[in-house]
Amino acid sequence: MNRETQVRIIDLLIDGNTDKATAILRNAGGHWWKFGSRLIDYIEADYTTSPPFAVINSIGNIKLPFAEFSTLPGYTCPGAGDCLEYCYSYKAWRYPAAFFRQVQNSLLILAGKYDVLRESFDTIKPGAHLRLYVNGDVDSLATLEFWFNCLESRPDVQAYGYSKSWDIFLSYKGKFPKNYVLNISNGSIYDDAKRMDMLELPCTRGEFLGVPIDHKLAGKYGTKEYKQAVGTVWSKPGEKSFLCPGRCGTCTKSTHACGDHRFDDIPILIGIH
Repeated sequence: MNRETQVRIIDLLIDGNTDKATAILRNAGGHWWKFGSRLIDYIEADYTTSPPFAVINSIGNIKLPFAEFSTLPGYTCPGAGDCLEYCYSYKAWRYPAAFFRQVQNSLLILAGKYDVLRESFDTIKPGAHLRLYVNGDVDSLATLEFWFNCLESRPDVQAYGYSKSWDIFLSYKGKFPKNYVLNISNGSIYDDAKRMDMLELPCTRGEFLGVPIDHKLAGKYGTKEYKQAVGTVWSKPGEKSFLCPGRCGTCTKSTHACGDHRFDDIPILIGIH
């Protein structure tokens, strides 16, 4: 299914027009209809039945061995700027189940169904690591307050994430949970002054930066050519940096740099992929 059609389906579902979305999905057939019809049934039941897709994926995947939560890129990213031009999250839209899970979670937030999110959060295993927003971003102050309240109630859960929703974080007046670590990323709509304000927040570890490299090297994290390309573009004499290995949880022997304040103020770099 092409991006234009996917965006059309999202817009229809956000507007509550399930009939037209159903017609498009039925015509698409296959897994698009199989998974899409389940989501539409859930919407038409006013989200009172069991979610058709895991709200929080508690087992992760081959690239991310942590629990994780995702929403739709762009639709829940109020601070996104030119990062949308190379956003990797859209690649997940090749897979119907991943696409509709992002749609489901975004609709739950837009509809204010935080109770459904909380039910899923409460099932996270004790001592788990949680990445908040593999795809998408914090859409509102209400959503940020919700997640922070969840984390305050579960100090055993170690959460981390990346965000360009800087205005939302800076408007938050409550207590920042000690078990949440934030990485700010480039490509936002904000200026350098606001970036500096973000770096002063107690939850912020530092920056996670996408570095432009030859597209032929994208994803070739362990190769000499990839490392040289990222280093050449970044190259700042006297400034430390840390190269992301591409697979979460493998960058150190005992922890992961993005979620660890021991790596405060050290830029973590990754080639745009």
